[in-house]
Amino acid sequence: MPEVQTDHSETAELSKPQLRMVDLNLLTVFDAVMQEQNITRAAHVLGMSQPAVSNAVARLR
Repeated sequence: MPEVQTDHSETAELSKPQLRMVDLNLLTVFDAVMQEQNITRAAHVLGMSQPAVSNAVARLR
């Protein structure tokens, strides 16, 4: 049976995170959560509500 050639570069492009589409504000939230190791404390530091921080983290996933 002949081997099927696949273009792995196309697959790799589709699996790459869309870094150009990431809201940089989300990275600020992520940094605060990592620094504080707690979403509630990060929200306080950022002057945001806890649900807003949780939603921002969820958007990064």
